[in-house]
Amino acid sequence: MNKENIKNNICYIVLTCEKFIETRVKWQNDTFFKNVDKKDVYFISSVSHTDSNIYGWNTADNYESCPMKYICFFKNMLLDYEWYCFIDDDTFIHTNNLNKFLQNYNSSDPLYIGKLCNNYNPPFYMSGGAGFILSKPVYLHLLNYIRCNTIEELCKSIYGDLSIGLWLKNSENNFNIVKIDNEHFNSNIHTDESNLTEFISFHYLKTFEEFEFYNKLKI
Repeated sequence: MNKENIKNNICYIVLTCEKFIETRVKWQNDTFFKNVDKKDVYFISSVSHTDSNIYGWNTADNYESCPMKYICFFKNMLLDYEWYCFIDDDTFIHTNNLNKFLQNYNSSDPLYIGKLCNNYNPPFYMSGGAGFILSKPVYLHLLNYIRCNTIEELCKSIYGDLSIGLWLKNSENNFNIVKIDNEHFNSNIHTDESNLTEFISFHYLKTFEEFEFYNKLKI
């Protein structure tokens, strides 16, 4: 099967802020999101933009606001997909490779996929910059947990990816989440050309030229 023709029912949830709407958001839209249906991409900022897929609920708009942006998103929106891909606005996703990769898994299984952060022993959460994937059961489980808890109970970290990891960890009673750590999700840009064949993501992109470089590999 040609990997260009492989499709999954997947949405992209992208953390951003107002100062990057005209740069990083635009660069993502002009490269790897160009062939993704706009209705399947959800940018989370501090405020909503009229006639746009940029959503916000009048939160603060700094780095520390990332968990609150996630909380507001889950409390206000209900999405219906097989897979949910969470990334930052300075992340590049090779959508063809991601689609191909997800063909190996069943979206009805409780899966949490990405690059494990080693800040804790044992590691328990995936890097937000590298991007992580939730299958539908995990997404719905997380949504229910967030909607059943107060903001005070949920805000235990200033980091978005760590917060989601904590919410999943704290809600895991009688719900066994399978974590899949994969080397093709990268929490930084590439350091060697051998990284450029089967990659799913790269992070910390700072220029349009970097987005364009990876996008040419995708094409």
